Amino acid sequence: MTDLRPADLKFSAPTESSDRSSGSRAPLSWAAPIFLVALVLRLLHLKSAYNLFIDEVTYSDIATNVASGHGVTSYGAPFDLHPPLVFLTLGGVIRLFGVHGTPTNAILALRPVSVVFGSLTVVICFLLARRLTSSRLLPLAVAAVIAFDPFQISFDSRVMLEAEAQFFVALTVLLLACRHQATTPRSSQWFTLLAGVSSGAAFCSKETFGLVLAATLLLATFTRAAGPRRVPAAVLGIGAAIYAVSTLAIWLTTGFTPWWSAHTSGLSRLVGTKQTTGFNAATTHVSLTDRLFANLGDLGGTYLLLLCGGVAALLLLWRLRLWERRAPVTTGDSARSLICVWAVAACGYLTYAMAIGSLEEQMYYITLVPCVLSLAAVVHRPGGSSRLTRRARILWVSALAALLLFDAAAWTRIHSSDNNLYAQFFQWEPSHVAAGSRVSVTEYSAQFLLKDVVIGRWSTIEALKQNQADFILLNTELVRQGYGEGSPAFLKYLQENADPVFTAHSRSDGDLILFDVRRLTGEGG
Repeated sequence: MTDLRPADLKFSAPTESSDRSSGSRAPLSWAAPIFLVALVLRLLHLKSAYNLFIDEVTYSDIATNVASGHGVTSYGAPFDLHPPLVFLTLGGVIRLFGVHGTPTNAILALRPVSVVFGSLTVVICFLLARRLTSSRLLPLAVAAVIAFDPFQISFDSRVMLEAEAQFFVALTVLLLACRHQATTPRSSQWFTLLAGVSSGAAFCSKETFGLVLAATLLLATFTRAAGPRRVPAAVLGIGAAIYAVSTLAIWLTTGFTPWWSAHTSGLSRLVGTKQTTGFNAATTHVSLTDRLFANLGDLGGTYLLLLCGGVAALLLLWRLRLWERRAPVTTGDSARSLICVWAVAACGYLTYAMAIGSLEEQMYYITLVPCVLSLAAVVHRPGGSSRLTRRARILWVSALAALLLFDAAAWTRIHSSDNNLYAQFFQWEPSHVAAGSRVSVTEYSAQFLLKDVVIGRWSTIEALKQNQADFILLNTELVRQGYGEGSPAFLKYLQENADPVFTAHSRSDGDLILFDVRRLTGEGG
């Protein structure tokens, strides 16, 4: 009978002697090539693989304001919904490299920043997995899975907050795991301090990641997952102090009232009392199930990792029984325990968001990395059976190969086609839409990127006539999902009666269509 228990694939159990050898020289020699592979996978066709997202428009504008000395502001008003660290990073890049030009050019120029942070996260995951075992196979498998995952790559390829925030969360966990290898009290204190600074950076990048990290540190404190309880407590305290200083600086520069208004609104969305965005919002016409099935061809591997990783986190929690033991003994124990509490915290947050809170796709990004690591921790069983049957090894390796082949095929499909609808439109628009034209926009991105035209938000034929519109821009997928303005019936009317003068198609975002409506509004011949 084939033994399919998730046992050691020639991964020897960590010992005190192997702690030193497996945690220092060998992993670092792999860091550079792993980083380069992840970097290349994200940089190739970066500008065309992904459509411009509304958050990218907002965040690049804030970064431009930071670089020009106007502070963390968006279109003339303070932007206090999210902490400032990512915007300061992006603003620094704009100043350092002299990024200039149209808003679209700024977005595309800033995308590599997220790419770098996402690639560094892949390296950190390799180093964390390396602390589970003296073998290279399992850590390399973890790095490959995260490096190739199309969902991970998509958020590592946009001007958003997730990549930098996840980097600092993962770095905090790694530094806590490294602290177990400290040979002197002084080096132990340094690891604790650095972990605290990293946690503060995570708190100042995006609050949802900060909440997951805070829950991780609290669980580590209660379960001694990182050793003595004072260690994760100190890390949490340092991080909280950094976040408090950042918040105080915001109050002193932009005032308390804008910050309070933004954060109470954000908190209402987080806990679910205000459902204005995401799959749980009443205005959204597409369900989570619809979205999952629509993306199954590209993200099926990601969904499998999230599901199996969540189960693995619970299995790991039951196996380790952290609430019963005193403290980890080896580096492997420490890494395994920290991965466990991190995965439990991330999966717990995602479960709440799916059931009650505001659920958006980027929330799965928070969970993917700890889910992959928890799977690795379950597969590696120190102290268990050290041998697998040949057939079981073939099955485990085959499953990994199938996942990587599936993700590689998805990467090829996504990166070999031009999915950036807005970049195509803004390249076409200056020579085809006369300055001063009256253009209705029914989605949330183009209104901030169109120049030299009169912009309105008219989403009925009566409104188009009353405002003497010349053109209307619609995204078919956003209309179908209930985002933005314009109904499916209105879109159908335009398709039957108006003249489409520009159309671009994307595999994931439908069609972006500019209709000439002057024949309907009486503004043209």
